Amino acid sequence: MLDRRHTGRRDLFRIGELHLPGTSYPLGCLVLDASETGALIEVGFSDVIPDQFRLTVTADALDRRCEVVRRKKRTLGVTFLA
Repeated sequence: MLDRRHTGRRDLFRIGELHLPGTSYPLGCLVLDASETGALIEVGFSDVIPDQFRLTVTADALDRRCEVVRRKKRTLGVTFLA
């Protein structure tokens, strides 16, 4: 498979939280890997996650707005928004 990323990704395997619009409590997730421009995230069911949300990973001081660019059953490929 062709990798179209312009920046290298690094394995993270860190617990994160998805902060969804209109909700008070975040959903837990596992950030599998990340680059300067996006991340691969594992969730329970990807079809219930909206197209945009905020991702936080406390251990890495990550707090980014995201947009889903790829969905599979349990994973989301996201790009970081400005």
